[in-house]
Amino acid sequence: MKFLFRYWWHQTKMIMRINIVTIPVMSVVMACCFFLNVFSELDYFAVPLSLLAGFAFFMIILMLTALIVVLSERKVISVFNAEGFSDSYLRLYEKENIIGKPYKENSAVVFAEIMVRSGHVKEAMQYFDIIKVSPENRFAYTALIYLKMLAALKAGEPQLADSIWNQERHYVAWAADKPARSVDKALLLLVTIYADCANGRYERALQQTVTYMQSKQFRRYKTAEFDFRIVHLFILKKLGREAFNNIAPAVKYDIETKTHLYDWEMEQYLIDFNKAVNGVFPWQ
Repeated sequence: MKFLFRYWWHQTKMIMRINIVTIPVMSVVMACCFFLNVFSELDYFAVPLSLLAGFAFFMIILMLTALIVVLSERKVISVFNAEGFSDSYLRLYEKENIIGKPYKENSAVVFAEIMVRSGHVKEAMQYFDIIKVSPENRFAYTALIYLKMLAALKAGEPQLADSIWNQERHYVAWAADKPARSVDKALLLLVTIYADCANGRYERALQQTVTYMQSKQFRRYKTAEFDFRIVHLFILKKLGREAFNNIAPAVKYDIETKTHLYDWEMEQYLIDFNKAVNGVFPWQ
């Protein structure tokens, strides 16, 4: 139950972030309705009460929307929360969202991600040749580029990861320049840093990592926070930088003490952390 509440609040915040412009507009619209139909006779209190009621009413709608999302995904996300990217989660997602279901770009990409992260890299690379995703679907297309490069790196083919990046470099440059979508920029930059590391370009990888982690966008959204902090640690280790010894304890402490959305995340981050401190690619 704790996880479902946590996931509901996460979904609520995501919906609020997506509707950051819509919220004040719709709140004013609802406030006008309340003013005309409920509070118009309250003199001085009419306007503030109408605004408060309008905002509260629209926020309740957003929260109920998030609740519907959670309830519709409850079966699948509960398994994911308990097991992470496991084979059983892969098969359950396939049963619930892929087999016998109308083709959806987002579902296909999520299924590909589960394959990549659960160790079915070759199957995922074959699946990439089957699915079609429109560049207009920024979420799915960005994730697909990320997954193709990640799969290539996991398969021990860093040159292929570079090739994929070069094929999509115009889209990558365009998507990464859109500050409103922090996830797009974070995923594309993260896998680019991975590819730089795998191809021995550690100095460039360090520069990109540090620049992004010092940006307002990263400090505000914390997208893939520990992925960046762990790969930063890995790069410092490979370059033999003294900063490694100062940063490593702080990263481990934060992994162990901060609240994670899913129950499996802390253990996985600690595994990746140990890889990094031993100079092993954390994404392998």
